[in-house]
Parts: sequence; structure tokens; C-alpha cells
Amino acid sequence: MGYYINCMEASFHIKKENFAPALAAIKVAGAKKAGKKSGGQYQNHWSWIDMDTVANAAELKDFLEEARWIPSFDPDGNITCVSFDGEKLGSEDEWLKVLAPWVESGSYIQCSGEEDAIWRWTFNGGHMVEVSGSYTWEDWEGMLKDSLRKNKELIPSFMGIRPDLDVVLDEILRVDDEILREKDK
Repeated sequence: MGYYINCMEASFHIKKENFAPALAAIKVAGAKKAGKKSGGQYQNHWSWIDMDTVANAAELKDFLEEARWIPSFDPDGNITCVSFDGEKLGSEDEWLKVLAPWVESGSYIQCSGEEDAIWRWTFNGGHMVEVSGSYTWEDWEGMLKDSLRKNKELIPSFMGIRPDLDVVLDEILRVDDEILREKDK
């Protein structure tokens, strides 16, 4: 089982000088939960992450890659982005909160999930907040009107396709005729 996700876009920034303290915080947080028993078996604190790899990570990059997030770097070595290299959601909300004090304000990771869910993990002032989103679509009538006003020769090819579209096309022709008549006065 699990919950499938896709990273839609990210603007995720951590300065190089903050890598060591961020990794140290991850190691401390991971060690606090690693090895806890659940149902008679030892459980990792963060889903999909091998806590031994976290404990032995030499670089922040090593942890992020173990968590299935591949960092991108600028020429100065700062992290500027991450991309998701997994399929299913793990415990990102937990470890991203641990990293938040070292993530630059204004950073975000935008994801989509099952059943058209979308959300962003946003970073500001050392805190991470998950914000749910929704899809919105541009006003198709407005976009169509603007496009057809610029390309009137296309209007006849759209007539008769759909009654609601004919109303829009008639309005374009009527309004434009009124504008021309006003100019002729």
C-alpha cells in the first residue's frame, strides 16, 4: 500500500554553510525515534528511510537521497531545488520540519497525490507549513474571446460546434460591430 505522489515543482534553498547543522539536527531527530518497538518489531522513525544510513550520512545530500529527494546545487554549492525520486509519500512532513530552520524563507515543494490532491510544503522563518491547494482554470470564454478577436478569420470555423460557443462567438461579432459603428460616427 502507500500513497503515490508526484513532485510538481520545487524552489527549495539551503545555503551550503547550513548543511552541517541541518544534517546534525536530522541525525538527532532520527536517533530519538529509531529503534522504537511497535508490534514486537523495531520500526524506523521515517517511512522509506534506513536509519543506519541517516546515522552514517557524511553530507546533507546523503540524507536527502536516502529520503528519495535528489538535490540540485548552484555553482557555489548551495541547494537550490529538490526532485522526488520515489513513488510513495513517506514521513516528509516530519523530517522537513526538522530541516525547516535551515531552509531559506520562501522555499516550497509542491506535490500532487491521489484523487487530484495538491499541496505545498512552504518554508518561512524557520518553520514548515503544509498548505492544501486546488486547481483553477482560466476563464475559457475570456481567453477565447481575446484569441478570436485577434484572429477573426477563424470565427466561421467555430460556428455550429456547440450552442454555448455560438453565444460567445455572436457576442464577439456584436461587440466588435458596435465598436466599429462608434468609430464611424
